[in-house]
Amino acid sequence: MYHKYLKPQLNILSTSLFLFLFCSTTGNIENSKFSPSTNEFLLEDSLKDLSEQIINSMVEGSKKKIAIVEFSDLNGNITQFGKYISEELITRLFKTDKFNVIERQLLNKIITEQKLSLTGIIDPKSAKELGKILGVDAIVSGTIFDLGKYIKINARMIATDSGELFSVASIKIYKNQEVNNLLSEHISNKDVLNTNSGQNKEFILESNEFRFHLTECKILGNTITCNLLITNLIEDREFMLYSGYVTRLFDDFGNEYYPDNITLGNKYCSGGYFSPGEPHRVSSMLISNVPIKSTIKFNNVNNNIKVISLLEIACTFWVNGEPKYFNLKFKNIPLSN
Repeated sequence: MYHKYLKPQLNILSTSLFLFLFCSTTGNIENSKFSPSTNEFLLEDSLKDLSEQIINSMVEGSKKKIAIVEFSDLNGNITQFGKYISEELITRLFKTDKFNVIERQLLNKIITEQKLSLTGIIDPKSAKELGKILGVDAIVSGTIFDLGKYIKINARMIATDSGELFSVASIKIYKNQEVNNLLSEHISNKDVLNTNSGQNKEFILESNEFRFHLTECKILGNTITCNLLITNLIEDREFMLYSGYVTRLFDDFGNEYYPDNITLGNKYCSGGYFSPGEPHRVSSMLISNVPIKSTIKFNNVNNNIKVISLLEIACTFWVNGEPKYFNLKFKNIPLSN
C-alpha cells in the first residue's frame, strides 16, 4: 500500500523537477554570450580573448617593451575599427603592469617621420628600424577580414631584433550594430596627401573599398567646381552620388551651399536642395581599378571664399541587392582660380 500511494507523488515530483531544470537551463542558454542568434563572439569578449593570447605570447617570449600599430584591412587601409582595436590592446596590455607600451601618437609620429611601412604585413627592415629608434622588443600588428556575419582578426607578433614573426593570435567578432558602426568609415593611411607646394593640394580618402582623389577645387566668379577621381578597388560595382541637401559645402564664413549639378563619368544630374522636381542622384557601374571622373558644381557662392571648410559628399553602393550609404568629408580645401 505504501508504494501504491508513493508512486504518484514521485511522478509529480519528477515532472516538476524536470520542468524546473528545463526552464532554468533554457534561461541560461538565452542569456549566454555564446548564443549564435544574438551574442556569439561579442566584441568585448573577443577582445579580452585576443589580449590574453597576446599577453601570454609576450610573457613567453620575454618581451617587455611593445609597440602596437593600427590594424588594417587586406588592402592596407586603416578603419575606425582598426584604430579601435589597437587602442583597446594598448589599454589592456598597459593595465597588466607587465609591459611598457608605446603611446600611439608617439608611434605614429615616428612612423611618419621615418617613412616606415607599418600596416598589414610588416617588413623585417621596418620592424628592426622601429626597434632601434624606440627600443621596443616587439611589434603587434594585424589584419581584419570581413566574413559576412563575422569579422576575423589575425594578429602578428614580430621580434624587432630579428624582424621575424614569433607568435600569432586570432579571434572572431560578431557583426552587431556596434561593430558595423566602427567598420563604416575607412581612413586611408594617406588621409590627406599634399602632393604640391603652395595653395594647390590634393586630398585622398578611402571608404568601403573606393578611393576618392579630390584633385582640385576652383572658384570662378560665383561658382565653385570640385574635381574628383573615383576608383573602385575591388570587383565591379554600381555606385551612386547624391545631389540635393545630402551633398553640401561650407565656406570659411560658415555659409552652407548645395550642389547645382554633379557628373559621374558621362552621367549627369542637376538640381539642388531647392529644385525638388529635378533628379538628385547619378549612378554608374564602376569597373575594378579604373578611375572615373566626377565633378560637383556649386553656383551662387560668396566670391570672397578662399578655403572650403567642409565638402561633404553622399555616396551609395549595393551589397547583395541592398543599398549601403556613406558620406565623405574633405576639410580645409584651398581654392584655386
